[in-house]
Parts: sequence; structure tokens; C-alpha cells
Amino acid sequence: MAPNFFKKQRDEFGCLISDGYSYNKTFGVCLKESEINELDRQILKYAINYTTQEPGLTVVNISKSVCEKKECFIVELDIFGRKKTIDVFAEYKTFCTPEQRGPGKYCIQVWEPVCGSNNKTYSNSCIACLDSSVEYYTKGECK
Repeated sequence: MAPNFFKKQRDEFGCLISDGYSYNKTFGVCLKESEINELDRQILKYAINYTTQEPGLTVVNISKSVCEKKECFIVELDIFGRKKTIDVFAEYKTFCTPEQRGPGKYCIQVWEPVCGSNNKTYSNSCIACLDSSVEYYTKGECK
């Protein structure tokens, strides 16, 4: 019989704590908080809508890809050894990052219009991301 220290330890949510995973209440999944950035959190908001949440649902990886000539992200999940991938189409959406926001940020006045997630047209992506109500933007004017 193998000693106990070889067994993987899980918490009450099924997260592999011995591998550094912890339960995230916002998304209802196990993940490594230190490896998730703000963009990953935005992608997870969409990905979680396409899967059933069950104990042990673990986010293994989030990677950028190209799907049908559109930007997308691939979210790799694991549920007790069963692998699952979800393609999240960004539909040319680019998410604003914390580095693009806040005091001391300046933008060049150039006309490269983008449509903010608030359905407002901005002269460029820099100016759009300065507006805290904008989560993401798409290229071109709003329709």
C-alpha cells in the first residue's frame, strides 16, 4: 500500500490543493490564482457559461488562439481526469487590462475608432480603456 504522502490532497470542492489549486467562488471552479490575470478572468466569465459546474472542475490552462480567422481563446478544463476544452470566440474583442487604466495614463489623439463594450465609439483603444465602464472593445465604430 502506498504511503499517504503520495496521494493527491483535495479540498471540500474537489480542488487539488497539493498541486496549488484553490476554489474560486466567483467562477465556481478550481484554479491557480497566481497564474490567472485580468484578461483570463474576462475569458473565464464567458467560458463558464458553456459548461456544467461540478465539484472538481479545474481550469488547467487558458491560451490565445486563432479560430476561423478570428481571435479566440482556448480554455482547458479537467474534471477528475476527464479533459474538456472550450473555445471562446473574442469576435475581435480586445479586453482592457489594468495597465491601460488609472491616473497618469495618457493617450495619443489618433483616429483609429473602436467600439467600447458600453456601445460608445472612442477615437482609439487607449481612450476607450481609460473609461472604467469599458471591459473590452472591438475595432471600428459602433453600429
